[in-house]
Amino acid sequence: MTLSTMILKMSEGLGNTCAIFFLTLLFSLPLGMIFALLRMSKSKAVSSVMRFIISVLRGTPLMLSLIHISDPT
Repeated sequence: MTLSTMILKMSEGLGNTCAIFFLTLLFSLPLGMIFALLRMSKSKAVSSVMRFIISVLRGTPLMLSLIHISDPT
């Protein structure tokens, strides 16, 4: 494998990584705002449920969550 082939493959990977990053940013910011507003809710039930969901999501690595959500089986 030549150096130019390796650089081409690495640049494709960099492009994919940047695309995934920006898509994650695009979807996570609004979702995070919704979670934060629900967590600050005056309703004790809503606030408690969101506190539990946030603690579960914080304790789960991101890749494990993504694999679990995207796996159809």
